[in-house]
Amino acid sequence: MSIASFVAADGQGGGALAQSLAPAVGTGLSTGVSALRGRAAGDGSFDRLGLAMRFAVTFTAGGISSRLGEWASCTGLDVQFKTEPIEVGGHYDGAVQLPLRVEYSPVVLKRAVGTTDSHRLQVWLNSLVAAWADGGEHALAKLAGTVEIELHDVHQERVATWVLREALPVSWQGPELGATSNAVATETLTLRHMGFLPPTAPVGQEEAAR
Repeated sequence: MSIASFVAADGQGGGALAQSLAPAVGTGLSTGVSALRGRAAGDGSFDRLGLAMRFAVTFTAGGISSRLGEWASCTGLDVQFKTEPIEVGGHYDGAVQLPLRVEYSPVVLKRAVGTTDSHRLQVWLNSLVAAWADGGEHALAKLAGTVEIELHDVHQERVATWVLREALPVSWQGPELGATSNAVATETLTLRHMGFLPPTAPVGQEEAAR
């Protein structure tokens, strides 16, 4: 039964379902229709929009890429520019902000446990554990790699990519299991990294890349 039929029938919870899903369904349909119209018209200026629920993650280290699959949520893609206020004589409209450092938050990935991507993740984690045990005090340098988070549009085409430098998994959390729960089993992967912005980008480089 379609969502429209279920809502029209006013089945159990139908009214609530209509209110909660109508904005999401409308937005998804609107995005898809607009994209198709832009393609059909050959409009090269159509601004393709990335969908928050469509992104894939790949880890690369030592020239070997491991596809970690698609995820349900990604948090921590942010950067903070730390400054220190300095009181300077003659500046009466406020303190001068002295740049200190750039800080990046850990990236946290979550998704439902599945047969394909979750198995790939476990294989990848097993390889990291083996490398960690063999690496000794230099394990971090050997294990750190590049993580690409690729955002897709309604056609599964790439819209944007964030490249995490010197990324390293710091934790993996499996699902909480219980006989009284009917929740979907989820897994969580946390990554620390050295940033996704170029550390020494020449002025105007971002304009030239457009």
